[in-house]
Amino acid sequence: MAENIYVVCSWFKQSEGWVVSNNLNAWEHLSCLMVGQVKSLSAGKERNSGSPDGRNVWGDGAPVVASKKTRTRINYTSTRSYSTSSRAKGSSNNSVEVSMLAGIAKLEQLIQDNIDNPKLINKSILNIISDVDILIAAYSRIKSNSGNMTPGVDKETLDGVSRRYFEKLSRELRSGSFAFRPARRLEIPKPKGGTRSLGIASPRDKIVQAAMMLALEAIFEPSFSVHSHGFRPNRGCHTALGEIKRTFTSVNWFVEGNISKCFDSFDHKLLVHAVEARINDQGFSDLLWKSLKAGYMFQHQYFDSEIGTPQGSVLSPLLCNIYLDQFDLWLEDYKNSYNLGTRRRINPLWRRMTRNGNLAEVHKLHISSRMAEDSNYKRLFWVRYADDFIIGIIGPKSDCLKVRGDLTNFLSKIGMKLSVEKTKITHARDEMAHFLGTDIRITPLNLRPLVKAERNGSPLTMRAGTRPQLLAPISKLVKRLEDRGLARNGGNPTRFRRMIPFENHRIVNHMFSIWRGFKNYYSFVANTGALGRIHYIIKYSCVLTLAAKLRLKTKAQVFNKFGRDIVISKDGKTLASFPEVSLANTGKFNTSFSDPMRRFEKLSRATFRSMVVLDSTCQLCGSIKNVEMHHVRALRKSTHRIKHDYFTAMMSRMNRKQMPVCRECHIKIHGGNKK
Repeated sequence: MAENIYVVCSWFKQSEGWVVSNNLNAWEHLSCLMVGQVKSLSAGKERNSGSPDGRNVWGDGAPVVASKKTRTRINYTSTRSYSTSSRAKGSSNNSVEVSMLAGIAKLEQLIQDNIDNPKLINKSILNIISDVDILIAAYSRIKSNSGNMTPGVDKETLDGVSRRYFEKLSRELRSGSFAFRPARRLEIPKPKGGTRSLGIASPRDKIVQAAMMLALEAIFEPSFSVHSHGFRPNRGCHTALGEIKRTFTSVNWFVEGNISKCFDSFDHKLLVHAVEARINDQGFSDLLWKSLKAGYMFQHQYFDSEIGTPQGSVLSPLLCNIYLDQFDLWLEDYKNSYNLGTRRRINPLWRRMTRNGNLAEVHKLHISSRMAEDSNYKRLFWVRYADDFIIGIIGPKSDCLKVRGDLTNFLSKIGMKLSVEKTKITHARDEMAHFLGTDIRITPLNLRPLVKAERNGSPLTMRAGTRPQLLAPISKLVKRLEDRGLARNGGNPTRFRRMIPFENHRIVNHMFSIWRGFKNYYSFVANTGALGRIHYIIKYSCVLTLAAKLRLKTKAQVFNKFGRDIVISKDGKTLASFPEVSLANTGKFNTSFSDPMRRFEKLSRATFRSMVVLDSTCQLCGSIKNVEMHHVRALRKSTHRIKHDYFTAMMSRMNRKQMPVCRECHIKIHGGNKK
């Protein structure tokens, strides 16, 4: 019985059978002998069965040597079985067993323990996040983000990281010697005036922040409120708006709320206290304090961070949810004390007129069957997305004023305050509330459809009950297009000047992606037909942009050249088009759900691929000494530079933004010598 070999470092492990080469460029890396092995082997007998990129010579994902009898791996504790699209080479199975990394298995157990007990007090968290597996997992999550090639105050990026770096980082975390660098602060102008502070942390600090986020998310996510939707797995704007449509039926009033400068107002003591309520680990608490007190640099001056956490930090959204969880708990208690009665009282006028047989008059006057305001029946609903929230109230307006006042008092206790400009009280039927870019109202009685029913054996015609209407704010969207330069004042399309220098197909693809973004986001609205105006503005702006680029005098000439769908093709291949689309009302929310355990399995596989690459040989000279990762911000296709630069062209063909090279070759790359 032969044993398997799994390459997890920069040299081969002893075995009685096959090994996997760590040279990603070698054609024979799927089946090669150990040094000194004399057994005669026929080509293709036992091959790699686990590489997702196995069809390419650079395949590097989960290299597993197929065996019908045994499957083992070093330093792994938990096993998962994944199906593959094709039969494993040299194997009779259609699935390949890929073991879960020991560090990821600890993280998986952490989330399972907190799902089973949402009030669990967790210990030894620093030991988990300082595990090399977890640090590489954190690196895997952020490495392809082009923003992480933007340096902080220390000018360092992820370029040059290696396994030695992660091992050193692990020792620093466990010894308590690790220190966060100050963030580089930028002031971003807001569309309506003012600025928003953005903190750019060191990309290497983001690795630690991402590791902390993995642990904090595993602990706190199971206990967060179901009414919180911002910056959470499986949740987003569509789940928040979907909850409003399901639960805000027949509310009288909306209270739109926004917490002023939320990220800048965190009280550090209250935040750490909220974390320590679930985590009993002094080492982790010290690390969290270091991240909060790192400060920032602005205009070459250092400033302490007494309160708040900078927007732009990997941890900030999760810390926001942890801090505002006490807001959700307070609202839950407030809701329980506010709710009153079991059913609204019947409208006496409606009862009297229907008994007299005046149904036609009831429908003509739009008289409701239930009292709009019943002092013996009250309800409160709410949905929160980060620092924005909306409350629906069944009750009088005086209750809305009281709720707003009580909210203001509570937020002042935790160091925050309501934004006066963005906190509004709106009548649910006569006005539109605005939340997450969507207009919301309760359908007026005169717009509700008539339905036929039967009561006590007699036919009855009545107004149907409807859910809240979610509408695309067309006038606001047109204004956004005007601000971006796609339309003039009044909503008339115009050329998109900054796109004129680009190639024709890039112009069309970019403009169609703008339309697709609007269409996908507003897939659920009741007025999808009104989005036709947005489609018209963007498409004709695209036509005018092409006319300006090609020096065509009229839109008709553009349509004559490219057709009504503006099809850009080359050598019989369509490169771009802007077709007409259906504006049928689907009411569909774009939501998806993934099991938290499944997410950790995917993270484990991504981490293992990163480990394999970190332990690879230099892709230029084949050296195994001082191998580190070369990072690029973005891959450029079909440029003059790539055609004459072998190494960059190879990265582009492989679609890799990171590549292992030795230190000597890395210096040459940054010196301009990549051949």
